[in-house]
Amino acid sequence: MKLFIGFLLFCVLLNAKSADQNSIPLHLKNGESARRSGAFEIAISECKTGIEKLGDRYFDEDVIDDTGQKILLADIKVGEKELKTASLLYCSMLEERIGIYNRKLEKKKSRQIDKALTGQSTENRQ
Repeated sequence: MKLFIGFLLFCVLLNAKSADQNSIPLHLKNGESARRSGAFEIAISECKTGIEKLGDRYFDEDVIDDTGQKILLADIKVGEKELKTASLLYCSMLEERIGIYNRKLEKKKSRQIDKALTGQSTENRQ
């Protein structure tokens, strides 16, 4: 019985994480929409939430990533009450990180397909 409950809890948490991950592009869409309509505080909140939900899953060691520096600049702009600029920076950095994440996933899929077709790891071939 404990094993079943543990498995059930695992499934619930896995589905919650997946649903949470699927909401990230929606935060970008909502943030961009708010920004275009001049609701900069809402845009900042939406895009910051998307950045937080994505976390470091987007990180790819093959990519030079300066989004963290631009997010720090956005934080400074919020402190300076330059909300229009801050909202643009947050939403742009969320969009950039989503792009990096998607390219990372595509690269991983490509490696898996290559491995399946050749029957060996791409790292072992040169």
